[in-house]
Amino acid sequence: MKKIMISVSAMAVMSFAVATQANAQTIGFSPEVGVNFSNVVGDQSDNNESKAGLKVGLNAHVPLTENLYLSPGLHYSQK
Repeated sequence: MKKIMISVSAMAVMSFAVATQANAQTIGFSPEVGVNFSNVVGDQSDNNESKAGLKVGLNAHVPLTENLYLSPGLHYSQK
């Protein structure tokens, strides 16, 4: 299973590299900011109040074809 995951990851990285070289378009970036609301419900919870948290991230937009983009991102979500 580990070898399969490594192979799939390697193929994804190689196809990503080929796709970015094949297109003359540039890679774009965009920020993402938001708020999370969470609460705990169940027998073990003493407090049913909602908690607010912060979500911050950065997305990349990689053109694969004229109408198809790959959008990987890195996000931090506070809960």
